Amino acid sequence: MKIVCLSGGLDSAVVLARYIEQGEDVVAMYFRYQHPSSSAEENCATRLCDRFGVELICRFIEPPTSGIMVEAVDPVVIGRNTIMLANACAEARVRGASAVGFGATAEDLDGFPDCRPAFFAAFNAVQAAIGGVSVETPLIDWSKAQVKAEAARLSIGDDETISCYRPVLDGHKGWQSCGVCLSCEVRG
Repeated sequence: MKIVCLSGGLDSAVVLARYIEQGEDVVAMYFRYQHPSSSAEENCATRLCDRFGVELICRFIEPPTSGIMVEAVDPVVIGRNTIMLANACAEARVRGASAVGFGATAEDLDGFPDCRPAFFAAFNAVQAAIGGVSVETPLIDWSKAQVKAEAARLSIGDDETISCYRPVLDGHKGWQSCGVCLSCEVRG
């Protein structure tokens, strides 16, 4: 069994679908936290798990409150991935899972220190030292174009995921991407 950190975004949806395609028994974990995109992301994660028949575990995480939310252009929670991965690895260990899957891509490397290969190597070294499970990053060398192509191959529609820092709730269409934040720009 593997646990997938499922944000409701395109990258983690592809990781989930690829594991399922490979015949893995999968459980998804979604993390609620104080971010403008949380409700939209959870909605997509729930729908993806319903579609794939996968158990979804939802956990609330509360990063340290002083200075954790950086409002440069888009809201970013510093260290969010580190906190999620620690929780996912603990859950994986309790459940006897073999690994945690995480959807970091090549385009995440510059902006997010906890999406870099060196971070995952160090994190996995700590996990090994405590008898924990490792984190797999099957998309770490992929461009967003490659992820989008794989999503299309796996029949994951654009409307099934959301990758947006400031989604807007439309009464007729549900959660919609804002179209102007960095995440929307990268997803294209």
